[in-house]
Order: sequence, then C-alpha cells, then structure tokens
Amino acid sequence: MYINVPTLLGYTAILLCLVSIIMLFAGAFSESRRWFMTCSLPFLMGFIGCALLVNDKVLPNRAALHLGTAFLLAAFGCGWQVVRSFNGRSSVLGWAIGIPAAWLVVSLVIFGPWRMAVEGAITRTLIFTLFNGLCAWEMTRSRAESLPSRPLLWGTFVFFTGFSALRVVLSNYLPMPLGGRPTEVWAVVAYNLASVTQVLLVSALLIALSRERTAMRNQTLSLKDPLTGAFNRRAFDELAQDLDGSSSTAPVMVTVIAFDLDHFKQVNDRFGHDTGDKIIQAAVATAHKVFRSTDRVFRMGGEEFLCVLPGTALEQGHWLAERLRRAFEQAGMEAGGHTVRATMSLGLASDITSRARLQDLVNQADLALYDAKRAGRNCVGGTVPLAFGAVQAETTAS
Repeated sequence: MYINVPTLLGYTAILLCLVSIIMLFAGAFSESRRWFMTCSLPFLMGFIGCALLVNDKVLPNRAALHLGTAFLLAAFGCGWQVVRSFNGRSSVLGWAIGIPAAWLVVSLVIFGPWRMAVEGAITRTLIFTLFNGLCAWEMTRSRAESLPSRPLLWGTFVFFTGFSALRVVLSNYLPMPLGGRPTEVWAVVAYNLASVTQVLLVSALLIALSRERTAMRNQTLSLKDPLTGAFNRRAFDELAQDLDGSSSTAPVMVTVIAFDLDHFKQVNDRFGHDTGDKIIQAAVATAHKVFRSTDRVFRMGGEEFLCVLPGTALEQGHWLAERLRRAFEQAGMEAGGHTVRATMSLGLASDITSRARLQDLVNQADLALYDAKRAGRNCVGGTVPLAFGAVQAETTAS
C-alpha cells in the first residue's frame, strides 16, 4: 500500500486547524473565553508546522523542515501554557517560544550544515519530552479541585512523556521523524498516528475539564449565600440528609451553634441597609476565623445563622461560641463617621449518636438561643444534649 507523506501531513495540518477553530468556537459560548483562545494557540502552531512540512522545499537549504519542526515544538510549549493557565498560574510564554527558537537557531547553524541528524533528533525529542513532562506535572497541582477528567489528562501526558523518552533512547536506531536515521514512510505514519491521538485526546479532555469546572462552580454557587459566602439553607438541607442517611455505626459527635444579631432592625433603621449588610458580612467573616476549616457556617435567612461543628463536644462548643461572641463584639464598623458596635446572641446543642439527627439539634440550639435573648442578649445559652449517657455525665461533671 502506497502512502503519500505530503498528503498525510496535509491531512494532519487540516485536523489541527479544525481543532483550533473548534476551540475558538467553544470559547465564544463559554465563560472561559480567554482560556479557550489560549487553547487554540498550540493547535494553530501545530497547523503552521505541519503546513511547512508538507513541502520542505518551500524555503532554501531545507529551512522549511527546521522551521516546521520548531513550530511543532512551540505547539507543545504552548500546550504547557494552556495547562498552567487552567491551574491559574502565570504564563511563561517566553520559555515556551524561546526553547524552540533556540533549537531552530542551533539546527540551522550546527545540526543542518554539519549533518548531525541524530544529535538534532535527540535534542528536539528531549524538548518534546520536557514539555509533555511539564504538562503532566502541572496536572498534579490543585488536587483539591476534584475534576473527573483531570486524572485522564494527566495520564495522557505521562504516557506521551514516556513515549518521547523512549524515542530519545532509540534516536540512533529509529528513522525520522521518530529518530535521527533517514526517513521511512512507516516512521512518518507512526509519528502522525501518535500525534493525532494525542491531539484528539488532549483537546477532548481540555473541553471536558472546562465544562466540569463550570458545572462545579455553578453547583458551589447554588449552595452559597451571595452576600456573605456562607452556605445557604439548601446546603444545610443536603448536609442534614447526608447525616441522617449515614449508615456508619461509629458514634458521631456534632455540636450546632445558632446565633443571630441583636437589635438588627434598629441598626438597619439607624445606619441603613448597606451598613447592615456589612455587619452581616463581618459576622460571617468572624465565624470563619474562629471555627475550623471542617466546620460549616450557614446563613438561614436575614441575620439568622447556624454553625455545624463535627467532632466537637458541648464544652468545646461553649468555648468556641463564647470566643465568637467576644470577637464580634470587639469588632467595630465605620458608618457615617460613627463606629457601630454590634453584638450577637448564641445558643448551642450537642449530640453523640451513631446517626446524628441534625434538625433536632437545630431545634435545641434555637431554644438555647431564646434563653440567651431572655437573659439580656449578647451571651451564650446552653442546653442539655439530646443523647444522654456519656455526654450527660460530662455535663454533670462540669
């Protein structure tokens, strides 16, 4: 079977051009428009490189061959920039373009004139290996963002890093473009097959990653209060359902703190709703500083809040509630040239069971909150835990 190499390269160039257009088209209908434009850059570079290789006699002294290869190297460098951009890291485009440009100069001045085909092949394949390896390393960052396609893209880059590294070792035995020996058709076909496979996998996974991140952000926003950043009632309902549906037989200690702001309507009437919003934001910010990262703060409506503290006993919950109350009281808000000092009242309840009934704890914490208000506000009200036994004994002992 006869395979026309220029035709094969032409098809590859068209494929890369189409992928670049798809990336730009996808970006036009996405919030990540700038990122998709960045995604199109490596495929555009690859298109130019393949187009130059279709006819390597278009420039004198086979300069088109070296220039086309440099564009292919730059395509991988720009791919590295895409991954960095996805992770929110700054661009180092100078390295992505500079390394292929340096290879081009060395190739035109040394490798080409001195017929150092193997050395040139080793150098360019090392650059391919470097850029693939850097992409794989970048994909290991931001592990806290659990996106299903991230491990798949990482595995793709790892595989092609290994493939390029193997070519470095075998450069003295493989024909171009896989190695440094005289070109053979099968080597061109194998190289193109590997390149097209990587292009299709990477482009599909990049689009999937963007969609997954958008979906995750939308889900997070649906569970957050836009004013304060605290979780909303929907998030609380989901947490209650998860806890109540837990099949774990191990005891789970949960403390719930309910609090609201004292005389908040008077603050709004006197200083305005803008100041009221700032005070609400300050209350949530103070709670986030006092509590641990595993604790959750919910805005249930208006100036009413709940804090769910897993793994926290009643005594520790009292201490944290009192710490929150003092920290918020000492914080001052500037409004109209006056310092507004707001206070809060708090109530808490604690339970230790194998299946935590969160809504029952909330009801008990609300009763404790009313006790705090009846006691004069700006204080912490406590309650007897729902589950007796160990917790009751601890309360009695204290």
